[in-house]
Amino acid sequence: MSNKIFESKEFRHNLQMYEEACNTGNSIYLEADDLIDIAEYYQSKGEYKKAIAAADYAISIFPGATSPLLFRSRMSLIYEKNSQKANEWADKIEDKTDLDYYYLKAEILIADNHEKLADKYLEEIFENISQDEHDEFCLDIANLYIDYNLYKYAKKWMNCANKKNYTLYQEIDAQIASSEGNYVKSKKIYNKILDKDPYNNIYWNKLATVQYLSNEIDDSIVSCEYAIAIDPNDFEAYFNKANALFYLHKYEEALKNYKKVAELNPNDETGEMFQGITLSSMSKFEESISHLEKAEKLLDKSSPNRIEILKQLAYNYDQVGNTELSYKYIKKALNIDPTNPDLLVLEGHMDLENGKVDEAKSVFEKAINMSINSEEVMLHIALSFYDNGYTNASYKLLNTLVHIHQSHESTPSYVWKEIWIYLALCALTLHDHDRIPDFLVKAVEKDPEKSKTILGPFFPEKLKPEDYLEYYKSHITQY
Repeated sequence: MSNKIFESKEFRHNLQMYEEACNTGNSIYLEADDLIDIAEYYQSKGEYKKAIAAADYAISIFPGATSPLLFRSRMSLIYEKNSQKANEWADKIEDKTDLDYYYLKAEILIADNHEKLADKYLEEIFENISQDEHDEFCLDIANLYIDYNLYKYAKKWMNCANKKNYTLYQEIDAQIASSEGNYVKSKKIYNKILDKDPYNNIYWNKLATVQYLSNEIDDSIVSCEYAIAIDPNDFEAYFNKANALFYLHKYEEALKNYKKVAELNPNDETGEMFQGITLSSMSKFEESISHLEKAEKLLDKSSPNRIEILKQLAYNYDQVGNTELSYKYIKKALNIDPTNPDLLVLEGHMDLENGKVDEAKSVFEKAINMSINSEEVMLHIALSFYDNGYTNASYKLLNTLVHIHQSHESTPSYVWKEIWIYLALCALTLHDHDRIPDFLVKAVEKDPEKSKTILGPFFPEKLKPEDYLEYYKSHITQY
């Protein structure tokens, strides 16, 4: 829901009356939709218990009303991960011809990974609704599928709509284009929408996201700043801006924006979590731990951030030398997701640090077997070997990765770039003069900026990466 509704005088008045009634134990009469506005306000603040209480109160006054039961059902579906309970709430809706009822029943099927059944159900409904509801129905369904990243179905339903000039149609088209990697088309559509509605911070945020994905980081920051100028309390805009600044390694500025995220949504773990991650990147591990522990306390049981927070805590405790707590957090995370390759790599890394080489190799092997993208996992294992002083083992594994790529060329491009950089790093460390030139050329060609970051210590600080090879050839005796 737009923050503009939450800032209106009518909403603030209703919220004040509702909270006074809650504090005094008195009853209050508000319309069902007004109570659900309050529930959605609490939801936006991460106060889920209060949101559910407001919806339950609405249901007690209006037992079969659509909006309170829709909200309650979706809370069961999304936050409680209980599709059976969601269905029970949905079945209490009296008006089972309401389009929102159909959307809800379809969403429950989609959330249970029955998208084909959902699509068949929706096709049957589509055949029986009035002609003037067709476009609305098609676009709402396309939007629903986008929420679950089911773009093939979203595209099918979007194409059923006749009125292509609808803003919702254009927005869906832009999101599908972005999902297909067509960022040029997506940006063009969002700019067209913003030409008509330049004070809509939601679309500035969407444009910022696409610009970030297309590596136009500075432009993404500008779009975020437009969104913030329109709504100084725009949680998403500060978060997007912080991510862009983090990408540019502007950690101090990123930290300020993540702090603002935490201030705007104090009951959500996101702001504290990313402050912790940023501080860790700045090697401020004690401060990082403080924020990550706050984030852990704020976690909702269904939060997708749980594993990442536990992993970050394990890493940061490892960095400050607290092996006991480091292992405690990694084991806690593995109890939740025992086949997570990233967690297994971190556990193996910790084993190496503590001299448990055989245990590390066993865990690394398990990580590779459990991963879908084993090349990326193998790269991280190679880096762990290097960081712990096992340079020969790292070099051997990186060379294995080269042979894997040349065999079937399935290695993701970002992994492939980094393989050459770290091959050059190992070759320089081990003085492998026969192979250094080839690796240097490929590393700098693939990613000059990262090559400078990783290989820079071997060369003069002001030397450009493209000059590394010539410098190496003329100073070969010092390597």
